[in-house]
Amino acid sequence: MSIEQETIQSKRALNKERIRLSLLEEATQLFSTKGYENTTVADIVLASEIGRGTFYNYYADVKDIFNAVVEKINVEIRATTKAARAQGETVYDIFYLSFKAYFDLVSSPSMKGFHDKNQAYIRSASYKSAVIKGVVEDLRADIEAATPKIKFKDEKSQQLLTYVLVAAPAELYLNNMSVNESFNNEEVAQFLAELFSNGITPAAS
Repeated sequence: MSIEQETIQSKRALNKERIRLSLLEEATQLFSTKGYENTTVADIVLASEIGRGTFYNYYADVKDIFNAVVEKINVEIRATTKAARAQGETVYDIFYLSFKAYFDLVSSPSMKGFHDKNQAYIRSASYKSAVIKGVVEDLRADIEAATPKIKFKDEKSQQLLTYVLVAAPAELYLNNMSVNESFNNEEVAQFLAELFSNGITPAAS
């Protein structure tokens, strides 16, 4: 292959990536303002300023691009929470830093609307996500590294715990951040960290 052909292929690849990222960005904005149910391919095409046929070169339908948006966000969640946990030394710190990083990310201005309007669909997309399975494996590994003396009765118990650790922040975000808005990110992260590292401490009598 000549240098000229390589240059042409490189430009095509860059242009394809630019279009893909543009579609994801515009779709994210639409899902954040209109919600999944009220967003159409026509909306995304209009916002992205591309032809309808071009859209179908990248995604099959609205569900397909929604899943791609969720996967992109999950990749960011995985990287952000993993980096945060790396700063912790105790079990409490690992939990707290991970939960706090998650809450700060999903409640940021660029993501709050998306999460608030699409919770049910985010759950559906994330349960099947390879990235979320990776989040679970990362968390399991970090817990084991920080607590080598803790023994679970079996592998299933450990696996279920990590699923709960992943699911609990999302449920509390939905209720406390989106509905009541009575707790800030730090308070909820502290509660979850205390719950999973020490259990519930009874009030003094």
